[in-house]
Amino acid sequence: MKADTRFVLLALVVVVFLIGRLQYSKTFFVTTGVTTVASDCPIQVNYTNRPNGIRTRSSSSSTLIIRLKGRLGNMMFQYASILGIATMGKFSNVVVENGERLKEIFSLSNTKVSFSASNMSSTSIGEKACYIFDKRIGTLNNSLSFRIDGYLVSWRYFEAIRDIVRKEFIFSTQISNKACFRLHDVLKTFNVPNATFVGVHIRRGDFTYDSLKKLGYLTAPREYIIKSMNIFSNLYANCTVFIICSDEIKWTKDALSNVTSIYNIYFMESNSAEVDMAILSKCNHTIITTGTFGWWAAWLAGGTTTVYKKPARENTFLSAQFNYTDYFYPCWLQID
Repeated sequence: MKADTRFVLLALVVVVFLIGRLQYSKTFFVTTGVTTVASDCPIQVNYTNRPNGIRTRSSSSSTLIIRLKGRLGNMMFQYASILGIATMGKFSNVVVENGERLKEIFSLSNTKVSFSASNMSSTSIGEKACYIFDKRIGTLNNSLSFRIDGYLVSWRYFEAIRDIVRKEFIFSTQISNKACFRLHDVLKTFNVPNATFVGVHIRRGDFTYDSLKKLGYLTAPREYIIKSMNIFSNLYANCTVFIICSDEIKWTKDALSNVTSIYNIYFMESNSAEVDMAILSKCNHTIITTGTFGWWAAWLAGGTTTVYKKPARENTFLSAQFNYTDYFYPCWLQID
């Protein structure tokens, strides 16, 4: 890497230090539960402008309904966002359909939520695009009940209740224990005192299919991953342990084969998706590529996050679905 480029990258990280992102500790040697922390860079969210009318009190019969769809990361966005929308609009009840998988993975406990199919009369509303904050949905009038259809992939929907969302997304004891055992294996492998764990999620899989590539889906190149690893290595030197999770581990091993002798790298294999996410969430910092799975792993982990800044190919169907400021979480380092 050229000296001036390295200087710029390190300067970016210094900025993160100054806003308090790197003073973060994570305890993962527990056998039950997950340590949760408030966001290091809280955002002031004001949704008082309500063109659809506002109710000053919750309506006892007002209900929001959503049917979860997609994979784990998508479902987490829909669940977190519907809770945030209910809070914005002072809705009393939330009905989540097809939520069985989330119930198995997390210790969901919000008393406002029920998990069942609903036949109640409601008004349907769909999002304008997948990766934006749709203000119409954030300003619904709670004198009616609504069925919301969409992926709702924006942190803005739930930033005002981020502590509640963190509490909801505490992994089950069984999953948390499995993650802890795997992290113990990592420590035994490297025997690094005061290790700094950097979780790395590399999304490939169906994003490499021609059908999705034509829609605009991208995978991060090897160069981005190495560049991000260099940032953390410069900060923590030999104390850094990179924990790699991927849906295409063979490609990942090949791509990083030239640096396995330079860095402490542990490739996670044979885990379920939820255990991989739990492992990543217990790391101190995170490197993510594309996709909502990595997004949530980084958000739950806290610490410093580097993210590939090109989640969609320009001038495609997918790029038209994005407002990047609604998608990328504030304080994350966007790198190409």
